[in-house]
Amino acid sequence: MTEQQSWQGIAQSKGMTYLQHLPEAIPEGQFLVHNSERPTHPLGSHGFRAWLQVQDEHLEPCDCGWTPELGTHYRVKLRPKISPYAEGTDPARGEPAGLYSRSRKPTAWGGA
Repeated sequence: MTEQQSWQGIAQSKGMTYLQHLPEAIPEGQFLVHNSERPTHPLGSHGFRAWLQVQDEHLEPCDCGWTPELGTHYRVKLRPKISPYAEGTDPARGEPAGLYSRSRKPTAWGGA
């Protein structure tokens, strides 16, 4: 079994059908979905992939403007990236920010 065959098997088990070209219409009960790469033509170039699948909680409507003739299409919801500089962390100490750090000194915004 090749790597491509194994990916196709996984996709089919999840109700996904990867597209080589756009359909004329979206089949009943299916959703047109693409990955997070910038849409390109032809499908499959520069990492852009599109497929048909049944709805699930990982999809959200996409407003990128790709294929308006087919109506609403979807993208996979992206997981937020956790950055060491995200709100709620103290990158200087590598710990969650709060009123007090391990040294028990108040943060600048915490006063005192």
